[in-house]
Amino acid sequence: MVLTVVTLERDTVAVIDSFGKRVAAHPNVQQCYELAGRFDLALLVVAPDMETYRHVVGELLDEDPNVARYSSHVTLRSLKRTLKLPVRG
Repeated sequence: MVLTVVTLERDTVAVIDSFGKRVAAHPNVQQCYELAGRFDLALLVVAPDMETYRHVVGELLDEDPNVARYSSHVTLRSLKRTLKLPVRG
């Protein structure tokens, strides 16, 4: 798994929506979040190896003129993984 944070040239609604549609259709992207702060987007990408990850990044980020820069953070191990929400009793 690789956490990839992205900064866009322009963070307009149209640009973000277009990007969101492309990542939603990509099978290697498990999650994508629009962020406030230093980065515009965060992607959780899964790939069996770095060659595949590099191919995914090439398709989604390197070829997109609206992507100013991105940073990849390879996970070493999972300390906690869940999508459960706390339930109030």
